[in-house]
Amino acid sequence: MSTEDRETTNDRETTSDSETTKDSEANEGSETAEIRETVQGKEAAEAGETVPADRAKLLRRMYEIFDTQQVDDFTRAAFHPDVDWPNVAEGTRLHGIDAVLAYWKRQFAVAHPLVRMEGMAAEPDGRIPVRVRTGLRDATGDHWSDTLLRHVYAFRDGKVAHMEVRQDTEA
Repeated sequence: MSTEDRETTNDRETTSDSETTKDSEANEGSETAEIRETVQGKEAAEAGETVPADRAKLLRRMYEIFDTQQVDDFTRAAFHPDVDWPNVAEGTRLHGIDAVLAYWKRQFAVAHPLVRMEGMAAEPDGRIPVRVRTGLRDATGDHWSDTLLRHVYAFRDGKVAHMEVRQDTEA
C-alpha cells in the first residue's frame, strides 16, 4: 500500500445511496455515531471506521456509471492499470483494465445487470467493503435480489486496484 493510500484526513465522509454525512473525527457526538451506524452498518459503527471522502465519491460514481453501461472512460480513469477483478460467472480473476471492460461488455450483451449501493465502511487495513444489492433489468422492469453482497475494494495510487465479492453477513 502506498503512502498516499495510508494517509488519513480529519474530514471523512460516510455514505449510503440516500444519505451523506460529514464527520469530524475530533468532534464525534452520539448523534454522529448513530448516523454512522445507520449508514455504514453496525460493525463499522462499532469499529469507528469511516471512508475517506475521495474514495466514497469515486465508488458512488462507479456504481452510478455501471448501471448506465457507459463504463469505458470512467474505468480507464478510476482503475489502476493492473487492477485485479473477479469474474464471478467463471470463478476466475481478471487482470488489467481491458480485461475488466471486456468482461463487462460480455455481461451487457447478455443482460442488463444492476447493482445498488446500500452502504460502505472502511476496514482497518484500508479496504472498503460496499454493501450492494444486485438485480437485472428486462422488458418488464427491474428485478432485485433479496440477497446482499459486499464488494470489497483495495486502492493503489488513488485508484481501484482490487475487488472481491463476499456474502453479506448482516443480511
